[in-house]
Formats: sequence, C-alpha cells, structure tokens
Amino acid sequence: MLLSDEQIIQVTKQMYVYLIRQGVRAEVAKDLAQDAIIKAWRYEKEIPLEKQKAFIFKIVTNEFYQYYRKHKREIITEDFSHLIHSGELTDNLLIQQEQSTEIINTMKNLNENHQKLLMMKYDIGMSYQEIAEYLDTTPSNVKTYLSRARSAFKKIWGDFNE
Repeated sequence: MLLSDEQIIQVTKQMYVYLIRQGVRAEVAKDLAQDAIIKAWRYEKEIPLEKQKAFIFKIVTNEFYQYYRKHKREIITEDFSHLIHSGELTDNLLIQQEQSTEIINTMKNLNENHQKLLMMKYDIGMSYQEIAEYLDTTPSNVKTYLSRARSAFKKIWGDFNE
C-alpha cells in the first residue's frame, strides 16, 4: 500500500474508534477495521494516495452497515447499571454517564450526515482536510457543514435541557 505503516496504524485506530462509537463490540471493531485494510490493499494501485484514507473509511463504513443489518441485536450501548448495585460507581461516573446519555440522545436526533460529520471531527479527530477527502469536497465546505451540524446539535441539546 502506498500509505506508510504509521499512516495505516493511525487510520486503523480512527476506524476502530468510529466503530466503537457506533456500538460495535471491541473484537468485532478490530475485525472490521482489519477487513477494511485488507480490502483497500486490493485496490491500492487504482486509488490515488491522497484519497486512500477516505477510501478505507468508506470501506469500513460499508462494512459496519453490513454488520449492523445482520447483527442489529448485538449493537451495544454503554450500560453501567451493574456497577450501581455493587457500589463501585462514584458520583463523577454517574454524572458522566448522564451526560453521555444526553449526548447520545442528542446525536440520535440529528440527521445521519450531521452525525457522521460530528463523529469524524470530534470522536475520531479527523482534520478538515481528511474529512474533505472522505466527502470529496473542499475543507471550506467541511467547515460550513460542521457549523451547520454544530448548530443543529446545539438546538436539539437546548430542547432537551429546557
């Protein structure tokens, strides 16, 4: 592959985080990320270097959708209820869980494109340039799209917290 080993490791970690945030179990997320890298290797000579990361991310997104269709009941959400009864859950963890739940509920009410954009930028940590490559657009368009996504998030967040 034309990407360096370090770049492949970075992309694999980004894909892993993306899949975990989607609710996929850790072992499955690793498998799906590895499968995406293997599939990308098949087309390494056909895809220009500057579009390879975006190509790999598209593969892992498609792999996730296929997995999700087949295994809907295996998609997990964070559940800390078992810790409450054992007394291991501190006030800080309860507050974090409540905030996480509010954020997840807010994200679920956004349209799919806004969810993806916010996840790529804030969960995965992709740059504007990387997102632009994935979406096949310019970084200035990505900034505009993200601004709209943040505005939609804030509006829904405000509706939940009133």
